[in-house]
Amino acid sequence: MWLLKEMENEIIRPDTISFNACISALQGSLRADLVFCILDEMARKRIQKDTVTFSAGIAAAGDWQTSLRFLKEMAQLRIRRDIITYNASISTCEKIGCWQLVLSLFEEIGDVNLERSRTTYNATISSCVKGENWALALEMLDQMTPASFEPDSIPYNASISACERASRWLCAIALLRDMDLNSIEKDSITYNASISTSQQAAKWPLAILLLGKMSQAKLRADTISYNA
Repeated sequence: MWLLKEMENEIIRPDTISFNACISALQGSLRADLVFCILDEMARKRIQKDTVTFSAGIAAAGDWQTSLRFLKEMAQLRIRRDIITYNASISTCEKIGCWQLVLSLFEEIGDVNLERSRTTYNATISSCVKGENWALALEMLDQMTPASFEPDSIPYNASISACERASRWLCAIALLRDMDLNSIEKDSITYNASISTSQQAAKWPLAILLLGKMSQAKLRADTISYNA
């Protein structure tokens, strides 16, 4: 806001790009109040909002109510909602555990003919895990395969964690095999969740085998690994 006032003092009229930069600078601040302050200033000066304005606002505000409000306002103003806008909204809802809203936004992306990205799937799978919906997490992971990109370790780790919580050790092992088939590198999170799942199912030989594979992969076993 200070920069905007300085521009006015220098007789430089702030435009949409200037205001968008200010909102983008607030990303991750969780300051919805400042976002609304800037938007009010844009309205007062009759400066047009665009896709970047709202996408940046969603990322800066960090709350699901603001996300949904901005998506609705964009529709009313006929401002294009792109995949960045939706991903920002999904990530916001995922962080606070609103998995039903995440799934609704995930479906809406298809309804408006946008192509879902890796970020879309990763955040949606993570949301399913938080909602303890392991079956849906696996379904989402399966949808990534025919897409225009291959999944990385992030959705696999999240899905294995979901299997761990649901005590589905066979599913966890199947996911490990998928990672091998798709040449996806495993990390400590992958092994720790898999070892924990095996331990819960009283599959001690499997847990010991995975601990050995962890060592072979030159990954350092930590307290979580041994406690499992």
